[in-house]
Amino acid sequence: MLRAPAPRLSKVALAIGIAYVVVLVALTVVPTPSTSTLGIAGGAFRPEAWLTTATWTGGLPGELLANVILFIPVGWLAARILPLPFAIMAPLLLTVSIEFAQLFLPGRVSDPRDLVANSLGALAGIALARLLARSRTQAGEAAVE
Repeated sequence: MLRAPAPRLSKVALAIGIAYVVVLVALTVVPTPSTSTLGIAGGAFRPEAWLTTATWTGGLPGELLANVILFIPVGWLAARILPLPFAIMAPLLLTVSIEFAQLFLPGRVSDPRDLVANSLGALAGIALARLLARSRTQAGEAAVE
């Protein structure tokens, strides 16, 4: 059985999605008081940062959840405008790029937790977009029958 393609995003929805990503990136490069317990130069790009207990037990309580939530729309947007392999790779590349840039920005910390949380959020957004597309497709097929 052929599946109907997912409905295209309107130009307004696409513009809002792109604006969201731009604001998200801007927020990640603005200096903030560091809450990281990592004192490891190279942050998320150093193996020691992934292996130290402080990486996974430090930070503000809601920080991890906030990073997950912030990247759900990024994953959703990627899933709506890109084929699946690229929809997965694009948000992951975005979060790796952000963490890499933070290595060179005063007042920012590159943190493995952020990579994990952002990736989980993006994957949740992709799953949500695919689930909604599938339910729309099934609803359309049921209406035709």
